[in-house]
Amino acid sequence: MRAVAALIGIAGCLSVECHDADVRTPGACGDAVAPRLSLSSLPPGEIEDECMLQWVRKGAAFSLGTYAPPDHDLVDVGDGHRLRSAAAVAFRRLRSEAATAGHTIVAVSGYRSHERQVLTHETWVQRRLAKARGVISREEAVTHVDEFSARAGHSEHQLGTTVDVSVPGQNPFNHDDRPSAFATSCAGKWLRENAHRFGFTLSYPHGREPLTCMNPEPWHFRYVGVTLATRLFERGIPLEEYFREQHPDVEVPAKIHCPPTRASLRYDVATPRNCSPR
Repeated sequence: MRAVAALIGIAGCLSVECHDADVRTPGACGDAVAPRLSLSSLPPGEIEDECMLQWVRKGAAFSLGTYAPPDHDLVDVGDGHRLRSAAAVAFRRLRSEAATAGHTIVAVSGYRSHERQVLTHETWVQRRLAKARGVISREEAVTHVDEFSARAGHSEHQLGTTVDVSVPGQNPFNHDDRPSAFATSCAGKWLRENAHRFGFTLSYPHGREPLTCMNPEPWHFRYVGVTLATRLFERGIPLEEYFREQHPDVEVPAKIHCPPTRASLRYDVATPRNCSPR
């Protein structure tokens, strides 16, 4: 299985340079040179270890390699989706308070291993090729998929601190360059306005595509602790921008494809106005 996954990963590295598909560099939190935030500026107990504050970025020379969080620290938060214990506790609190406000929030994805992310990315590539019916090349399909699916070693889900969310029975993801039903729902609005109170931050907001190099994902939240999440929310900046501020010496790759900011993917304008709490 690992050999197959490695071959798939190599095949996927056509349009964007891939640094870890065929060269694995396991370490404490992936590559030894991978930047991360310091725990010293945060209150004790919010973050369990430095790996939870790893900088994860599309196309970066640094990666998570084959890093995996401690298995004993991964907790089921519903339907087999797992998060690290601190993130799991925070997510349960978030979900409980959302219910009090009249919103049922569920996890639709949590921790993904390196191998799982290889297969996830390749699945999207194959779907794109099948949909195009021979009109586009594999390289073009990979470039398209890179707008919304991270390569293995470059996905925040590998940290075990990131959760994709929705409401029961509803797919949260974008289709045909339109915002998802979840993103424009009252539940989505509530989550964007309150997630920071539980330590979660929205990694890929609309309008920051040139910075994050990812399509907006209003369902994708990463746990960084209440202190940092609140700091980001109050400043109105994504975690990627904060990492750049804290590590100005780290070179951010410039020669990679970043999706354009699409007005059709703006998710806040279509949110219903009658979203008052119960």
